[in-house]
Amino acid sequence: MTIKTTTSGGFGPGTYVDVEYTPLPAECRRLLHHFAEVSPGFTADASILDQVTFYGEDLPIIPGPLKSQVMSAVCHAMIGIVGKEICALRGIDTGKISIDVDKAGLYPGTPVLVSINGKGLADIVKDGPEQSQPAGLSQSL
Repeated sequence: MTIKTTTSGGFGPGTYVDVEYTPLPAECRRLLHHFAEVSPGFTADASILDQVTFYGEDLPIIPGPLKSQVMSAVCHAMIGIVGKEICALRGIDTGKISIDVDKAGLYPGTPVLVSINGKGLADIVKDGPEQSQPAGLSQSL
C-alpha cells in the first residue's frame, strides 16, 4: 500500500491534510486496502480486494476537507465484499464489484443541498424549522 503524505493541524488539532491530490477512484482503492488491513476479521486478501472497481469523476461532488464521498464508496465496497464472500460460501459466483464513487457520495452530500422555501441548511439551522405547512398539504392527506 502507498504511504500518503499529510500535514497535521490544517483544520485544527487532530486533523490532517493530504499534501498531494489523489483522484477519487484511486483514493477509494487506497483506503479500501487500508481499512481491510486494520479491520479485524475482514479479508486482507489482495486478490479479493482487487475485484472491486471504483469509477466516477476525479473530483468530489461537494468539495471540502472531509472524505465523506470516499468513505461512503469504501463502505459500499466492503459491504459488497462481504456479500460476495457469503455468496461464495453458498456456491454462487457473483463476479466483480463495481462502485460508482459519485452515486455513493450523493447520500453524505445531500444535507448540503437542502433548500426549504428558499432557505438553505445554514438558515434552517440558525432560524429553526418552518412552523407552517406548505399550501395544500392538509388537503392531500
